Amino acid sequence: MQSYETLLAAQDGDFEWPLLDERQALILCYMSGTTGNPKGALYSHRSTTLHAYAAALPDAMGASSSDAILPVVPMFHVNA
Repeated sequence: MQSYETLLAAQDGDFEWPLLDERQALILCYMSGTTGNPKGALYSHRSTTLHAYAAALPDAMGASSSDAILPVVPMFHVNA
């Protein structure tokens, strides 16, 4: 076992963030494809960020910090 604090203390704290294209692939979700071969849905960094922003808007879902949300989606949508 390693101590989390020991692991962090061994690092210098400087991290060079990579420059990524916002349209670069972020997530690839495969679906079972009941009509033949499995199918994949590819999400980009941009689309994922924009969807998160849109879902957080008060007029989009009407949710606030005092609400609890349970997303219920088919099993192949693991990024619900």
